Amino acid sequence: PYQQGFRLLHSEAKALEILCQVLSPAPGEHERVTATTTLVRQIDTVRRILGTQFAPIPHICDLARRVGVSESKLKRAFKEHFGVTVFEYGLECRMRHALELLQGKAMSICQVAENVGYQHQTSFTAAFRDHFGFLPSEARIRRAGIAG
Repeated sequence: PYQQGFRLLHSEAKALEILCQVLSPAPGEHERVTATTTLVRQIDTVRRILGTQFAPIPHICDLARRVGVSESKLKRAFKEHFGVTVFEYGLECRMRHALELLQGKAMSICQVAENVGYQHQTSFTAAFRDHFGFLPSEARIRRAGIAG
């Protein structure tokens, strides 16, 4: 319906309109991306807490409250994103830290147990053995064997 220069201007405007429709997210898509980004940040914060706070052992309800998400959503998203449960990841972090303490510092097994959130050395020893396949008392020997 337009003549001369206006025809070209109209065509360009229509092309830009189509391009905007193709490139813009669908209705509600932006909110979904923002929600996903926020959730990833929240579960990453939980991962960092589990990797640095060993005693007292963080409870999942406290972690969920701290990052502002429900327990069930946290459990589901954490497992989906990292491939392990919150509990499994926390246990892995505590056991690795315990192994480092046993191999690197002159701490008693009782001190290490307390340091990674166990009230009783026997519970720690059983968990350590189940996790690594050897006793905490053998950790120093194994390191000495590797170093020597």
